[in-house]
Amino acid sequence: MENLTESDARLIPGFGPGQGIISGQVVRFPLPVRVEMDEDLLNAEIGDENFFDQVSGWEPDNAAGARTANQDAISKIEAIAKRRAASGATPKRRVQPRKKR
Repeated sequence: MENLTESDARLIPGFGPGQGIISGQVVRFPLPVRVEMDEDLLNAEIGDENFFDQVSGWEPDNAAGARTANQDAISKIEAIAKRRAASGATPKRRVQPRKKR
């Protein structure tokens, strides 16, 4: 985690349920937090998951086609970038017009 000091990290094992630290670019320094659990979210099955069984029975969902199309587009862009880098070409940059004040 960003901005987390070693002394803050040593506190983590002693946290109780709902206690944590928020750290990162959004906050200037690590913030200790306490989150109240919503009892309606409790489920008796939580903690009994068998992830190996879930993975073995996994099938793509309806959005898998969109993910594949996105990955294909990313692969094409990466291939173009590699060709340009290999040829020594520099990427073209679009110059944004200055806003009038």
